[in-house]
Amino acid sequence: MNNRMFSRVVRNCVLVTTAALIASTTMLAQAGTAAFTAPATNTLTRGWGPNQPVNLGTVFTANSSFNVDSLGIYRDPSLTGSEIVGLFDFSTHALLASTTVQLTDTLAGSFLYHAITPVSLLAGHQYEVTAFVGNNPWTFGPAPATDSRVTYNSHLYNYSNQLAFASNSGGSGAAYFGANFTIASVSAVPEPESYALMLAGLAGLTVLGKRKNKSRRA
Repeated sequence: MNNRMFSRVVRNCVLVTTAALIASTTMLAQAGTAAFTAPATNTLTRGWGPNQPVNLGTVFTANSSFNVDSLGIYRDPSLTGSEIVGLFDFSTHALLASTTVQLTDTLAGSFLYHAITPVSLLAGHQYEVTAFVGNNPWTFGPAPATDSRVTYNSHLYNYSNQLAFASNSGGSGAAYFGANFTIASVSAVPEPESYALMLAGLAGLTVLGKRKNKSRRA
């Protein structure tokens, strides 16, 4: 086999390898999936306590391990300002992440989201995502629909002048709206056979390079 023919064979091998690598890549999660989906607007009731700044918490269990990449708030039409959102470990009350969600932040569905440095949550653990609503109005109503990776547990509140873990039993309604978060994407992972194909292609390129060098010296 001459060098030109061998070069063509190797190039074809690399193309096939690349195609196989893409085809066999496993996507483990969707990007930026909302943990909670609010029910229809007409099922929600507005709550508001003027001059009574309050934290509204949503308690949930992580059904699998995943990363949280943004925190959000329900976009009530009557919101007048930003809200601080925190993600807490439910058993220790430790604050894992927090951010201020602005009215100008990304709106997806019924929630505004602000990106954070990804935080890892562990399967089987309970957490609380809490919005310090300040003097903003807020809403409550039926329990939210959830992504399959989380289970909604309960809603809690805490009157405070700053972001704080909510620990008091929720009143009427089944959920506060309220804080939310998005589940981050997970990098695509090639299957084991793909690595073998990739190594074969690289080996072919190495042999081609050696043959070219040898022909030049001749």
